[in-house]
Order: sequence, then structure tokens, then C-alpha cells
Amino acid sequence: MLTGRHGIPRDLFHDLIPDERGGFWLPGERGIHRLDRTQLEDCLAGQVAQVQSLTLGVRDGLLTPACTPLHYPITARTPDGRVWVATRRGVASFDPRQVDGDTDPLPAFLEQVVVNHEPVALPAAGSSTGPWKLPPGSGRRLEFHYTAISLVAADRVRFQHRLEGYDADWSPENDLRLAFYTNLRPGNYRFQVRASNAHGVWNPAATELAFVIAPHLWQRRSVQVTAGLLALLVALLLHRQRVAVLRHLQALEHQQELASERARIAADMHDDLGASLTQIAILGEMGRRQLPDPVQTGSLLARISQSSRDVAERISDLVWATNPRHDRLDNLAGYVREQAARLLEGTTIEATLRFPERLPEEQVSATFRRNVLLVVKEALHNALKHASPRQVVVEFVVDGGRLHLRIEDDGRGFDAAPCPSRGNGLLNMPRRIHDLGGSFELDSAPGRGTRIRCSIPLHPPRSARTA
Repeated sequence: MLTGRHGIPRDLFHDLIPDERGGFWLPGERGIHRLDRTQLEDCLAGQVAQVQSLTLGVRDGLLTPACTPLHYPITARTPDGRVWVATRRGVASFDPRQVDGDTDPLPAFLEQVVVNHEPVALPAAGSSTGPWKLPPGSGRRLEFHYTAISLVAADRVRFQHRLEGYDADWSPENDLRLAFYTNLRPGNYRFQVRASNAHGVWNPAATELAFVIAPHLWQRRSVQVTAGLLALLVALLLHRQRVAVLRHLQALEHQQELASERARIAADMHDDLGASLTQIAILGEMGRRQLPDPVQTGSLLARISQSSRDVAERISDLVWATNPRHDRLDNLAGYVREQAARLLEGTTIEATLRFPERLPEEQVSATFRRNVLLVVKEALHNALKHASPRQVVVEFVVDGGRLHLRIEDDGRGFDAAPCPSRGNGLLNMPRRIHDLGGSFELDSAPGRGTRIRCSIPLHPPRSARTA
């Protein structure tokens, strides 16, 4: 039977024999134990909570505390009252009447408390002023010296201790009279120590000392909360300052973009509309002077009419490019297809326009749309004006976040080697594509037609220049 409740020793009992004094002797693996019969019956009846026990071991003269379980019974009592017990190292005999039956528990006493190697005075007994207060830093090293007074076998007195607020359970029993702790945090603690007498009877009432370790200034909760709030306030102020700076930079960047866009529109209107309007004015003046000559007058008026149509077309392109409602990729594709079909309409050229039926939902800038449109129109104008092609292919493909544009004809072609005298159109096309962060490839040779390939990111980097 393995037990340990109600004060009964925790052991494996092999036999039981009564003595003449109203007690039971139980040999086990850890010694020979005595229980008072009256106390045992009262405990089983629920009248008392614990039973006092007494244990004989090696210090009482046994060669070994382990009794043998090989035979039964292993105990006997002779007519003279002696009890005989079979142990693993022979037979043990004792007179129960001569065994000291002291089962009174021993109280433990705190002798001294040492804080950081310095002894401190203990609070007066019976003091009710609350927990004992220790100064900040006392938890660096805290020692508790205790003892228990026993006039019988004092060397067999055992102790257990624990520190509530730090230890989860009692320490293993030992005969040390010292307990020490290091690096204790500020807070409330309760030190407890209890003793057992020579027969292993533990005192159910532990000696206690409640104390509190005061925190340093920086360890106080109010200071930590205040510091945390100040840190949060500083972080909030820094965040607000950073947001304000970012908004200011964004506003400046937006203003710069607007200024660049206005400058581009002004330059386009100056270059395109200004030249055309000047030409119309000159032709009108020449027509006025040559009214008597109907042939020359008709030719001049025809040129005025064509220049007017060119101005209207360029104004239409500018309005379309600057209107934010057209900042969609599908709108760009539809407008480029419409302009290409209009330019090739009424000619004998076989036109192949390859545009996807569906395009991703992408937003493109006004600069992107205008540069792409002007490149397509310039390439088609050059083909119609100089190449005399039979076939023209315009291909518009979107893949991997890039626009792939191909314009190809089977006209007479030309030498694609760089030439200083080459027109502005051939120089402006690669510049417009490079401004968008894309690549431009021109392949042409006399008699082999012309092929233009462009690959442009749908969202050019900020470093790309505004055309």
C-alpha cells in the first residue's frame, strides 16, 4: 500500500503488527513506521485531519531501512513484548516500550536576513504594520537563515522552504539552515519555512515572513507608464511631421508634374499649331496678292484648306491627349486604331490592323498616350508619303506590363544608317519612346520596306522625361 495522505508515511507497507501500547507497526521499504490506533480510527472517522507517525531507520540502529517482502508474515512479537522484523540484511528486534514516541512537531525560527551581504534587523514579532519593506535593489541577493530547536537527535531535523511569488512549490527536504535568492524583481513576497523532528514529523504550520522589495525610480509602474506615453507622443509627433513632409513633397511633385505638362502642351501648340497657323497666314496673304491668277489662287486656297484640316486634326489630338477621361489603355488602343484606319482609308494600300479585343484595366498617362499616338501617325505618314507600300501592318500587343507596338510596310524602304540630314520625324519617334522608358528599333533597307518595333512599360519610371 503506497500512501502519504493525512500524515501517514509515503511507503510500500509489507505487514502490520500491534504493540502493547495501542499502536500499529508497519514495516516498509523506507523503515519501520508506527501509527497510533486511536488517531488512525479518528482520522478514518473524519474526526481529525492528520495522524502522527513515527519512523525507525538506519540512525535508530537498523542495518537497512528496507524490509523484505519475500515471505509473509515478516513480523512477530515475542512474549517479552519485543517486535521482530525481517529486513533485507537480517532480522531486526526492538522493544516498543523503549522507543521514544515523541511526535510533537518542531517550530522553525528565522534567525537572520542578509540583504546583499549585509545583515538587516528583522521586524518585531507581532508587528501588524504590513509587509516588511526592503529598499530598492534588495533582490540582487537575499539570504534567509533559520533553525529549529530539538533536544533529541538535532542532527536529524529536516527543513523545507519556499518563496511565494517566486517558487512554485516547497524545496526538497534537507538539513540546511540557509536559503538564498538572487535577482528578485521588485514586488510582494512571502518566505515560508517548516521543520520536521527526528522521526520525520513535519510541522503543519510554517514560519512566515512577508516582505516587499521597493522598485527603483525607473522600475515604478507610474514612471514606466509615463515614459511609454511620452515615447508614444514623440512617435506620434514624428509621424505627423513625416506625414506633413511627405504631403509637402507630394504637393511639390504634383505641381512639378502640372508645370511639366503645361510646358509640354505649350511646346506642342507652339511647334504644331504655331507653324501651321503661320503657314495659313502666309498662304492667305499670297492668295490675296495673286487673286488675278485663278490657277495660282486655287492652288494656294487648296494648301490653305489642307493646312486648316491639319490644324484641326492636331487640335483634336491635343484635346484627346490632355483629357483625363481618356487615361485608359483600351481608350488608347481604340483611338490609335481609329486614326490608323482614317489615314489608310481611301488608299489602295492593304491595311492589317491587329488590336486585341480585350485589354487589362490599366490607367496610362496623357504623355504616354500622346507619344504612342504621334509615333504611329508619324510612321504611317512616312509610309504614305515616301514608301509607296502595297501593304501596311499595325500591331498593338500588351504582355507582361508592357506595350509592344509594330508598324511594318513593304514599301521602297531607305538606308536606316544615321544621317544628320534626316527629317525630324525619324528623330522624334525614338526620342518619344525613350522618354517613356521604352526601346525603339528601326529596320529598313532600300527595296525591303520598313519595320518599326517599340516596347514600352505601361507605367514609365519617374525618371522618364516628359515629352
